[in-house]
Amino acid sequence: MNSHSNSLTKYIADENKYSDKMLRKNMPLQKEFKNQLQNWNDALKFTLTGEDLDSGCGRLPDDVDSYWNHGTYFYYKNYSNSFPRYFRRPTSNFSTCLIPSSSDKLVIDLSQLVKSQTGNSTGYFAVGIFEVNPFDENLVAVSLDLSGDENFKLFIWDIKAFEIIAQPSNCTYFSVRWSYEFAIDSSIEGKRSWVYYNVVHPKYGVPSLIHRYCASLCKASEDEFVYEEKDISKTTELVETNDNQYLFIKVFGQTSTSYLLIRNNSVIPQEPERIYPNQPNETITEYEHNGNYFYIRSNINAPNFKIDRYSTTSSVPTFQPIVETQPDVYIERLESFADHLVVWILQNGRRIIRIYMLTNSNSDEIVELVYTIDPSSFGEWKDVYAIYPNCNDDLETRVYTIFYSVYYIFTISSMASPPKTYKFTFKNKTIELISEITMDEVQRTNYETEYVRIGENKVPATIVQRVDGKSERKKLLVLAYGAYGGTIDPKFTVDYFPLLTRNYIIAICHPRGDIDFGYEYYTAGKYENKVNTFLDVKECITGLSKLKNISSERIGFMGRSAGGLVAGDIVNSSGKSEFGDLVRVVVAMVPFVDPIFDLKDEFVPWTPFEWFEWGNPVTNLTIFKAMRDYSPYQNIKEISGKLSIYVTAGLKDSRVPYWEPVKYVAKLRDAVKKCRQKSWWKRCLSAKIILRVTDSGHFGGTSSKFDETAEWFAFLDSELNS
Repeated sequence: MNSHSNSLTKYIADENKYSDKMLRKNMPLQKEFKNQLQNWNDALKFTLTGEDLDSGCGRLPDDVDSYWNHGTYFYYKNYSNSFPRYFRRPTSNFSTCLIPSSSDKLVIDLSQLVKSQTGNSTGYFAVGIFEVNPFDENLVAVSLDLSGDENFKLFIWDIKAFEIIAQPSNCTYFSVRWSYEFAIDSSIEGKRSWVYYNVVHPKYGVPSLIHRYCASLCKASEDEFVYEEKDISKTTELVETNDNQYLFIKVFGQTSTSYLLIRNNSVIPQEPERIYPNQPNETITEYEHNGNYFYIRSNINAPNFKIDRYSTTSSVPTFQPIVETQPDVYIERLESFADHLVVWILQNGRRIIRIYMLTNSNSDEIVELVYTIDPSSFGEWKDVYAIYPNCNDDLETRVYTIFYSVYYIFTISSMASPPKTYKFTFKNKTIELISEITMDEVQRTNYETEYVRIGENKVPATIVQRVDGKSERKKLLVLAYGAYGGTIDPKFTVDYFPLLTRNYIIAICHPRGDIDFGYEYYTAGKYENKVNTFLDVKECITGLSKLKNISSERIGFMGRSAGGLVAGDIVNSSGKSEFGDLVRVVVAMVPFVDPIFDLKDEFVPWTPFEWFEWGNPVTNLTIFKAMRDYSPYQNIKEISGKLSIYVTAGLKDSRVPYWEPVKYVAKLRDAVKKCRQKSWWKRCLSAKIILRVTDSGHFGGTSSKFDETAEWFAFLDSELNS
């Protein structure tokens, strides 16, 4: 280690020591928060509500986390000492019972796998993928990140032998799929199984490579190079159609995708073949397959997306419209089943599901809308809810389904209500509640959610609070993101209940830059329009502060990752203009705060990819000027004495490198120092800035999860009460 590294290590250690010293008075409160976080999480109970025993359907333990059907098995997952354990039962694709009554078999206990790799089971770990081979269901691919840097070790696990049978030498990212081919060697009979996986490029730091590894019926373990994407602004992942007929390499950037065929049924071309080679540049497509057609979700001449189809036998695609684009409807997702299409849409800021039936008439499939799943019509959910496929709590999570399933599974929750999982039966068009997560405290105490539009621009916000004591003046914690066309869904988050019980209102602002109202709403907060995101959040906070039960002098804000830009803007706005000192505490978790420096060097991992979200400040003067004007780091000048700031960084963070939050805090401290040298120095005297640097990645630690949350909760509450 050179002297520069030594001095940086000492600097970070000194910052952590300073944070320990400044936060020492909060330790009793922090311990209280940690205990409450643990208790609230322990209070969650899984309850099966439908399919009674008399019907011959099965039951599940009360510690189930999630469940799904895949292949010829029903799977479920629970946790033991924070480690996932996977179980399965044989099932039938055509059974009306979601949960079979057959006996459980343990597939894998990840505590054993982690211990075999690290020598203990107490360090950091994160699960990347759990992918059962649909062609040989005794094999499963599992990946683990054991450091926080998002380089995942890949393991091939034999369920029957209950052991690792192979481990490719390359680390993977988040994408793995299985394929097979009939062995052509006369000495080998049967299907040879291959694991395809994406690999991070050693120079550019993005998953631009595809490899495959022979996992069964191999003469020797084989790891083969398959594909490299040369455009460094794009990455790769593996996707397959729901019927398992087609396996693709998906090459994607922020504004474009293309698909390369690597398996059509059992046929594997010698080289990946691009389908739809004439696809217009800078357009996004996603493929499903059903019968003789590819069904395509795309934004070709349709900013809010549409669904078309074309025949798989056609050499030149002739597109037939299935679901037309609409200005007020954003099509998010497409899934294909034997006789149905499932289409997820956003309309007026709410997510709903449309079910289309496929019928065959004169050898041509007819598509008909037959049902709309709208949670707001269920009664209890009203206008504030989050809905996801299966038992997931994120649209990006891998969804396991069966093409010939007779039902569709989805889960709904809200900021005030734990998740409930429902079954929609395609044939009868009925919806049945099949399981729910219960929590006694939530049942006893009445929490309520509300969807509001604030200010001249009608900025949307969702809020949650306790009803008892509603007339009391409450503290307010505001969350916002505003980038990548994402959003912070108003889903159930148990970790916020220790704050809600302390008389907090928690609000999510949905500014331009999010996707809530479609493509136009997203792009209105992108590139040179990024400032609109910050204007919306400040308008949202200002409006919330005027609610009659808000204590306007006790408002905090939390922004994470790209939400760090919003946090930084609030810091720089403090004490200025009409926004003034509304926000007393800012929490910036692994914040992105210096876009100009971050995006100027194409050899820094992910930089070219990010140009299509933020713009390139080197080649585009308009973008440079916009970034110069909104960059939190570039615009630090004076820090109000009423503002307290808590910032985190992860030494193994591959998305926001640790030095970005570190230098940001250093510049904040310098601004406070200069402020104190002026004649009105007393305004700066009480400014408190905390930097916590952890030995983890972008998504924090595992074993210390409650410690990390409890620390910033205690900081927030202590400062708002001071």
